[in-house]
Amino acid sequence: MLFRSDLFADRKALVGRHAEAVVTTRLGGREDGEPPLTGGPGARSVWWRWMAPGTGDVVLQVAGPFAAGRLAVYSGEQLANLARVPTTPVDGPPGTPTTQYHSVRFQARKGVEYAIVYETSDPGYSTERLFLDQPSITEMPWSLRIPSAAPDGGVVLEASGPPDSEIALEEGSGIG
Repeated sequence: MLFRSDLFADRKALVGRHAEAVVTTRLGGREDGEPPLTGGPGARSVWWRWMAPGTGDVVLQVAGPFAAGRLAVYSGEQLANLARVPTTPVDGPPGTPTTQYHSVRFQARKGVEYAIVYETSDPGYSTERLFLDQPSITEMPWSLRIPSAAPDGGVVLEASGPPDSEIALEEGSGIG
């Protein structure tokens, strides 16, 4: 039996630059077509979705008594078209007899929705906490240039900026 956030299509939303969620693999399973992380038999996963409010580094951390699973980040809207986002391990606090940690870092782009998964093949189940932290946002500046006048006497602007972003100029905006 799969519970609500176990299904990719029903993944719960994480909101903002700092978010926290409860992770429980109880009654979890794997869906057909789900990318394997741990590779172990009987693996169970929990999914979330997160829309990046800005461009910058993001740290994900699972903490709890049995945080022996793996975190991964994907872009894409369906299991069939997921693309793995590169992550790097992050040293977390030292584990204790009652709390273990698993942390990764990735580079997020503003406006991109990410699919985050925690998977474990631990035969038991436990309840851990997922922490998402995007400590700072890098604003990508736009560059405007006027290479030449248009044949009708108007002005031609060339603009460059981050992919998938927009710029709007209005008459009388003081650009001249």
